[in-house]
Amino acid sequence: MNHLKSPRFAALAGFYLFIASSGIARAWPPSVAGDELAVWQAAVTAVAEEQPERTIKVWYYESDFSTVTYISSAISDPDRPDYCGLSYEDAKSMFAQLKEVSTVTVVVSSEMAEAVGYRLGTKKNSRIPYVALSRVVFDKDRTRAWLSVDLNGQKGSLVRVDKVDGQWRKAARCAGWQTAG
Repeated sequence: MNHLKSPRFAALAGFYLFIASSGIARAWPPSVAGDELAVWQAAVTAVAEEQPERTIKVWYYESDFSTVTYISSAISDPDRPDYCGLSYEDAKSMFAQLKEVSTVTVVVSSEMAEAVGYRLGTKKNSRIPYVALSRVVFDKDRTRAWLSVDLNGQKGSLVRVDKVDGQWRKAARCAGWQTAG
């Protein structure tokens, strides 16, 4: 029997064609690499070192910052002439870019997390200290980068990371937030 002409094959082929054309079969969120990965690794390491009261050893597996209320509310004083190394207009542009790029989720691989001494977590459990990161926005020269950091869903900040002598290092914590609770 020719399997290509069987009704079962035709039904399966039709189903897969429907899935592919409908957008249901989206690829798993893309991985991150290059400078964005280096910024992530520098940021997660620096932020965790600042939390001596609660050792962070888990890195949440997604960069899912699709709800951007923390980012929006993090501009605590928009009238300042200098905000995290940016003018007011540049800061507004950076925030808009941060919101936009953070709508595209990327996945942290276990290799990314383990390379800087973390385990990969797939659940946000407030009893187990974890860190989650947004996507990254770079300046035009790719020597400064900004991202949003979430610590256990309870507090977080915007972080600026600068490239110094070829290495990304945390330069500033620009705005912080803390949730009630």
